[in-house]
Amino acid sequence: MSNFLHDSIKQKFSIEVDGTIMDMPYLIFAPNGYESMEALPIVLYLHDNNEIWSDESSDIQLLQKILDDKSPCIILAPKTNQNWCDWQPATVAIKLAKEVMETYKCDVDRLYIIGVGMGAFAVYDFIGHESDNNGIAAAVTIGGAYMFELVENIKNVPLWVFYGASDFEPENYSLKMIDELNKAGGANHTSTDYSNSANRISFICNETDMVSWLLAQKRGKRSMVNSAETFREVQHT
Repeated sequence: MSNFLHDSIKQKFSIEVDGTIMDMPYLIFAPNGYESMEALPIVLYLHDNNEIWSDESSDIQLLQKILDDKSPCIILAPKTNQNWCDWQPATVAIKLAKEVMETYKCDVDRLYIIGVGMGAFAVYDFIGHESDNNGIAAAVTIGGAYMFELVENIKNVPLWVFYGASDFEPENYSLKMIDELNKAGGANHTSTDYSNSANRISFICNETDMVSWLLAQKRGKRSMVNSAETFREVQHT
């Protein structure tokens, strides 16, 4: 069983952005004995706008599920009361992730990003605006999508899209992103419809294929879900 690093105490990252000091609280999760392990992958988790910062929140449940998988990793969970897509929190979160990768024992070719709701919208922002995709090896979005004009850059990142009928998305943006990625010839992309699930976080925590797929990705080397298909949809009933 994994546990909290730093005894689950919230940390605070401070950095100057255009002359303004920006503070961002965060938690780091790591498996027991990680110091003696080989360099571990790191997962940057971007919460939804209705997440409550507590050990009982759904984001903590998801992070613990990932850590309890057979392949250990370090989880970075920053917190913002703004929109992740605003330039300031986005800038601070990326700089925080890169500092954590330098400070802790992380595999620089295995930086992953997971976003829920508001955080999912930001995932496309993070990977779409930079030519190197901000160094992100793979991404998972849960109930949010946009930045369709950046699809030529977004398509280069292995992506698993979760979506459902209850998502608050104009014109169901997740499905539109799937369509745009298919048109752009994106590879190693997968989608899952969780419309029949009452709780999308619990549903995704039980999607063990996603966890294995995510942790198998590495910058410059893609591990396909199904090499014979461009965009595979995983059906659940």
